[in-house]
Amino acid sequence: MIIITGVRLAGKVDAVPRVGHVATRFFHLYYVPLIPLGTVLVVDPESETGLPLPLSMKSVLAAWLRSAAWVGLILGAFLGVTRLADNNPERALRGLALAATSAVALVPLYRLRFFRAASYERAMEIVRLAGLSPEQRLMLEVAYGRMNADQAEREWMRQYEQQVAGSV
Repeated sequence: MIIITGVRLAGKVDAVPRVGHVATRFFHLYYVPLIPLGTVLVVDPESETGLPLPLSMKSVLAAWLRSAAWVGLILGAFLGVTRLADNNPERALRGLALAATSAVALVPLYRLRFFRAASYERAMEIVRLAGLSPEQRLMLEVAYGRMNADQAEREWMRQYEQQVAGSV
């Protein structure tokens, strides 16, 4: 019997425009996230590398709820089909109801803005916790419509001039 375990990212939440998204590293068993090991700001989705952040309960909860819904969908469909083949329509209906309920639960878990996108305040907190540069913070100001590009450029020049004046 093959047992699949390891560490992987799950619980993708709080996408920050032009920066990345928050996810949590989990110890998994058969790709079901079990034990959270730490949260990161994923800046390169290809390599899944990230900057460490404090543990995000939102990410952990999203991973566990999504996994539970997927397990319910698969288990319900399996039970529904096998009980139907056993000519047990009442149990088949229960299994298919579990599958349908799980499928309906998956939609908001992946599509709700609460899970997908970071609010302005949360995005600024993530950027601060990850220690990103002032330029990236200004890019967020523009992305969230708090500044236009000209205002951000003027602010960047002001910060640059202050830094140069402070180092002389």
